[in-house]
Amino acid sequence: MDKQQRLNLFLKETCVFIEKYYSSSITDISFEPEEEWVKVVITGENDSVCKIYSDGEEIIIMFGESHWHIDNYSEPCDYSKIYENTIDSILELLKGELVTYSCWIGGETIGGSSFLKSEVSDITKELSGFFKNTDIVHIKSWNEELIKTAVK
Repeated sequence: MDKQQRLNLFLKETCVFIEKYYSSSITDISFEPEEEWVKVVITGENDSVCKIYSDGEEIIIMFGESHWHIDNYSEPCDYSKIYENTIDSILELLKGELVTYSCWIGGETIGGSSFLKSEVSDITKELSGFFKNTDIVHIKSWNEELIKTAVK
């Protein structure tokens, strides 16, 4: 089994587990097989949507207005690192511990990322050093409303 096939199988099995045993924070989960990879969509309340892909021999997680890649580039590949990091990210997200943000200037997004949950004032203060001139920050936590806050 090659790397893409292993990641496809892992993602399917992980999301079946989540749907069966960790479903209290989700309203729906769907599997959308693509030609050579897998796409999973997990939905929750308040427009919470997490898309997880096994495309390009890596795991890609999209939530809110951000996304991140999970892979292990060493040879031979250490699959356990990919598996553990993916599971940790999904569970932290569904528990509301992992939050995403995006920075905006004049209605245009300039970047974003994810972080462990913090106070909004701490987040905006921290981001001002990374994304200069940000005037609005969008912050999204699982099953919570999108927060749009002005940066002073």
